[in-house]
Amino acid sequence: MPSDSGLPPRRRRRPSQPGAPPPRRKKPGGNSSKKRSGGRKRKKSGRNPAVIIIAIVAGGGLAMLVCCGAFLFPAMTQARKAERRSHSRNDLKQVALGTHNFQDVYVVLPSGPAGNEKLFRSDEADRSWRTHLLPFVGHPDLFDRIDKTAAWDAPQNAAVFAESIPEFVNPALNPDGTPGPYGVSTYEANSLVFRSDKVMSRKEITDGASNTLFIGEVNAALPAWGKPGTARNPAIGLGGGPDRFGSPWTIAGENVVYFTLGDGSVRPISNNIDRRVLGYLANPSDGNEFDVASLDAKVNPTAQTSASIPEGLRPNGGRPIDGKERLKEIGKASHAHHNVHGHFPSGPTEIPDAADTSKLSVFASLLPHLGQQTTFNAIDRNASWDSSQNRRAYGTRIENFYQWPDQSAVGPKGYALSHIAPNSRLFKIEVDGKVVSPSYQTISDGTSNTIMMGQVNSHFRPWGDPNASRDPALGFGSNPDQMGGNGEFCFILLADGRVMKMTYNISSQALKHISTPAAGDTPTY
Repeated sequence: MPSDSGLPPRRRRRPSQPGAPPPRRKKPGGNSSKKRSGGRKRKKSGRNPAVIIIAIVAGGGLAMLVCCGAFLFPAMTQARKAERRSHSRNDLKQVALGTHNFQDVYVVLPSGPAGNEKLFRSDEADRSWRTHLLPFVGHPDLFDRIDKTAAWDAPQNAAVFAESIPEFVNPALNPDGTPGPYGVSTYEANSLVFRSDKVMSRKEITDGASNTLFIGEVNAALPAWGKPGTARNPAIGLGGGPDRFGSPWTIAGENVVYFTLGDGSVRPISNNIDRRVLGYLANPSDGNEFDVASLDAKVNPTAQTSASIPEGLRPNGGRPIDGKERLKEIGKASHAHHNVHGHFPSGPTEIPDAADTSKLSVFASLLPHLGQQTTFNAIDRNASWDSSQNRRAYGTRIENFYQWPDQSAVGPKGYALSHIAPNSRLFKIEVDGKVVSPSYQTISDGTSNTIMMGQVNSHFRPWGDPNASRDPALGFGSNPDQMGGNGEFCFILLADGRVMKMTYNISSQALKHISTPAAGDTPTY
């Protein structure tokens, strides 16, 4: 019954039974989970702070991983693509080096019809240019296993030509592996140079090795590496297909194909290159020289990188200059010397005959190739260059070594002077601690990237002095150890035979790069 106050009546406490324990009193503010009289549990109030913190950290870490992945995935993809491109460049460099080594032994390129006595014995069957190169790219045992009197696809040769040659395949260009019974190649030769109807020699590449495409990438209708007669003509265009060169590479948004040129350098050529220029580069002797600097600047602008030919190095665009033409003749003579001796003139490291006690200068070694055989024959090579018996020979003025009409051509002791100096870094190459003769093989950075000689404008030395070389990396000027021109630019001769003018304001780093023949920092195009 309600009380007068309007409040519910207080429940009366039952009197304790005699002998019963006293009732237990709950602690104030208790959070017991025991059932009340209504049979319900009291719920816990709040959450565990540690659980909340762990959840926040885990969620934030997941978000961070997602964000990092969004940024890192494209970078990783680009890195993989760059690595695959590098695979092709390295393979092509190995093949180019093998081609140069082959030429040093056989004098000709590794391609031609069966029956040619320079490449085949009379009973041997035709073989591919890649087969010729096997001993020169690290596979002499495989070459020896070939039955050369049988066709490449004869049963007795099946096991050999089923092999996959690492130097001939970039897996990125052959994602499906090797279809069919034979190992394939992702690199093919220029059919205008590696001809099937005749044997070509270096001297027939009259447009210059650095201006001629040799070997490039293919990514369609891959040829068996042992099959003869599969070369392709770059002049018909690039971009892939059964008859064309092609690759999946893109540089700065431009589709490109990597080629090795005749000087051993490897460069990407744009699929969009002017077809006329592509024909110039494909044809080794059409009389249309197209130098690399012009190619990079005008035809392949998007294929340039920070390592390309540096600021300050420009091809001569003006009318022919007498000094330039004389340097060109020296370049031709240097390559003629290489064709005969297998290396460039060696200067202070060369002893032409075992009986000689003296060493010829670079210029003296070139005399027979400059129409100066009589002067060369007059040199007593058993005596030092500055001995009395050699004064007459070394006192002969050689027009090719003379650059400045207003400067003396003869020194105070009667020796004829040179207005040109060899690159000391080129003519003092060391391999395994020994000075060796410069050659296509020792100029590993590429002949088109290496200075051979250059003008000097003071402190002229006799052309017969074996120690008259200078270091181009010291910069251009008038000091005794420097090369120098007219104060604005200096004409230099590259090892591939081209003459270029280099401005005085070229950076020291770039100059050192192009002065050193084996620095390992060849430009990537």
